[in-house]
Amino acid sequence: MLRRRALTIVVAVALGSGVGCERSKHGAGADDRAQAQAQPSAPDFSTEPTAAKLAALIAAGEEAYLDHSCDSCHAIEGRGGSRGPSFVGLYSTRARFADGGQAERDEAYLYESIVDPAAQLVEGWPPNSMPLAPIDDDEAVALVYYIRSLADAD
Repeated sequence: MLRRRALTIVVAVALGSGVGCERSKHGAGADDRAQAQAQPSAPDFSTEPTAAKLAALIAAGEEAYLDHSCDSCHAIEGRGGSRGPSFVGLYSTRARFADGGQAERDEAYLYESIVDPAAQLVEGWPPNSMPLAPIDDDEAVALVYYIRSLADAD
């Protein structure tokens, strides 16, 4: 049985906020901050999965994208929401944060954005509140590989 835990996933439509979600800060209470601090460290993405494992991860990531309604905020193939950045071409680009920092959108960055989207406020995306949705570590990792697979999907 997969261990499930609640992680912050953006469903801005449900909140009626009308704003993007990528790594946004929100007015989290002490309990929310404690939960975010208890998140495990990112998996080791330094070893590339076998071709068969990668194909399975991408398929599972696409399923998680639909199951968790990521499409309500994040577009792919011209379909989906517009309240968050499109996943198409997102991987390996640079994120610029409101505090002036930057980071490459690599696997570790994407994983952190999925499990703790309040970690950094990306420039141009206003802060908002985000509901909690259940997602497990395997789904988060699969979403990372799915998003990575869309890097050249233009």
